[in-house]
Amino acid sequence: MNAKRLVVTGATGFVGKNLLDVLLARGFHVRALVRNNASIPQGAEIATDWSDSGLRQAMNAADAIIHLASRNHRSGAEMSDDSAYREDILNLSERLAEAAAASNVGKFIYLSSIKARSANDDAGGRPTPYARYKREAELAITARLEGSGCDLVILRPPLVYDLDAKGNFGTLVKLSRKGIPVPIRASSGKRAMISRDNLIDVIATVAAANEKSSGDHIYEVCDGKAYTLEDQIRAIASRLGRPARILRLPDSIFDAAISRLAGPDALSAIVDHLEVSNIDIERDFRWKPSHSWLASKSGPT
Repeated sequence: MNAKRLVVTGATGFVGKNLLDVLLARGFHVRALVRNNASIPQGAEIATDWSDSGLRQAMNAADAIIHLASRNHRSGAEMSDDSAYREDILNLSERLAEAAAASNVGKFIYLSSIKARSANDDAGGRPTPYARYKREAELAITARLEGSGCDLVILRPPLVYDLDAKGNFGTLVKLSRKGIPVPIRASSGKRAMISRDNLIDVIATVAAANEKSSGDHIYEVCDGKAYTLEDQIRAIASRLGRPARILRLPDSIFDAAISRLAGPDALSAIVDHLEVSNIDIERDFRWKPSHSWLASKSGPT
């Protein structure tokens, strides 16, 4: 049993709702910082005061905060709403870091995104507001916690998947459930991903650890394997107990269709390679992925 006291934001989200169950099962004392009296697992405390004083009170006597709450990545018009991303990602993260430092919290675990990579000064292209503010939040939390004695751990996962995921992966699940053939490119990139269970496991592992972070406090985490679009479709179909229905298209036709229907970001997520390594998280926290149902049902790396 683990007697550490944790504060969790984003406790009702795609990751948070399952994370609470795991933390409670592992013996943590959990306080969920939520916007209202949402449905929270029995055994967890609830805090709903998001004022500066309320944040400090929520973190009173806490050993760690796990900050998951965030405005999710969007496409189209929502992506251009810069002020919403600033408020929900950057400003909130700064306030939580200040409260953690003032409350002598021992560890701050921040769930960032692999997309923050593209916001580095030396990265090419123009990052989305989501990527830019994720990176700015990383830097702001680091600055607010400097000299406080609070250990910072920044986790950068790629796409987080499970059968109830939203976004592009959720669309693949819906099509597979309905038996609709999924068009794929004749050639596509392999992209690192992480199952929700693996992400939850690494968060819980870091929360329980007495080890300190090192370097820039940033840790990329993944399943340890990269997947093509076909890998994903076949694994989803297998998970659902259905045959995989795939429609292969020439690259030019597929690219034109996806760019027109979903935009260039969606196309790059299929065509481009994305490599992620667990080497740093394995070294500092001895964590390795062990819950990768996508990996177990897809082809060789």
